[in-house]
Amino acid sequence: MAEIIRSFHYDEQGEPYMRLTTKRPRAMGNFPVAVRMQDVWKFAESHNPRWRAFMFKFCQHAITLLDLGEATTWRMGKMADVIAEGIDELVAMPPPPMRDVPLEGVEVDASLSVDGGQSVKLKSEYTVEQVVDID
Repeated sequence: MAEIIRSFHYDEQGEPYMRLTTKRPRAMGNFPVAVRMQDVWKFAESHNPRWRAFMFKFCQHAITLLDLGEATTWRMGKMADVIAEGIDELVAMPPPPMRDVPLEGVEVDASLSVDGGQSVKLKSEYTVEQVVDID
């Protein structure tokens, strides 16, 4: 089975997710697979009464998207292991780092009085870069 890369990220709303990819370039027809934090309960046999059917479909779908070949029982078992091993790390992820997100195109003018009564004019322009995920 091709090597699967498991990485952890935050989406635009700050929610953590686990991303599964392969080392092969995307141009070769493989697509990343994501496990979102809000869906973690579906991967737990104790929380999902339809766990077996869910895991079967998810692993089959992941193997197809990652272009790993035929979804054999052995490959599906390996995919389930890769996912299960990453669930604890996903759940243990810390909150996303805090970042200031200023409003797009807003100009801020401010005056600051420094010791001795000297007035300093401050001007700053803020913009927001939007990251679009096309995966």
